Amino acid sequence: PDYGKLVVEKISHEEFVTDSNRVIFKAICDRINKDNPFGIDFLSQELEIGSINKLASLIADSKGKSYTKDDILEFIKVIKEKGMRASEEEIAKMDSNDIKSYIENLAKNKK
Repeated sequence: PDYGKLVVEKISHEEFVTDSNRVIFKAICDRINKDNPFGIDFLSQELEIGSINKLASLIADSKGKSYTKDDILEFIKVIKEKGMRASEEEIAKMDSNDIKSYIENLAKNKK
């Protein structure tokens, strides 16, 4: 089954840890939200070569695998949890307002 709409409802591109994953996921979501196909051939018109290569690698790694709705929801949970965590280096660069917001976000998502 196609879980595109479910994924778009449950997570946004801002929740991904890396810029490259955010760019790829945003392009996919934009196409899903417009009811456009989102295969790599369509995304190649919108993404830079580095993002296309990364996406092709992700697709190749999952080739032949079948994912259930529960699998998809677990992947989303993991992405959200990783996105909430900042590295020590990132925390060291934060000012007091950023740290306060970071802690509030962690507390809000812990519930």
